[in-house]
Amino acid sequence: MVTCDIPDGEIWAGNPARFLKKVDGAAVIDRQERVMEAVEDLIRQGTMPENAKRTRQYALQKHERNAVQEKLRNDFETLLSEMPLSPAQEG
Repeated sequence: MVTCDIPDGEIWAGNPARFLKKVDGAAVIDRQERVMEAVEDLIRQGTMPENAKRTRQYALQKHERNAVQEKLRNDFETLLSEMPLSPAQEG
């Protein structure tokens, strides 16, 4: 449960809530009825293009990291499947 404001760009989770990571370009909207107001504020401040750029950069980095992790996982699984069994494993 969160009982205080979370700064823009930060992700918190858990009970008690704990800081997970900072995401440049993210904005926190704490109530559904505040969505339009928050978007209008971002437009008025002129920060939307910069926020969009930062969010896109974060997403691209995350995607690249996930792609590399998936490739490494697949390569490792292939290596394991190609390894000959030891006498103990054969039974």
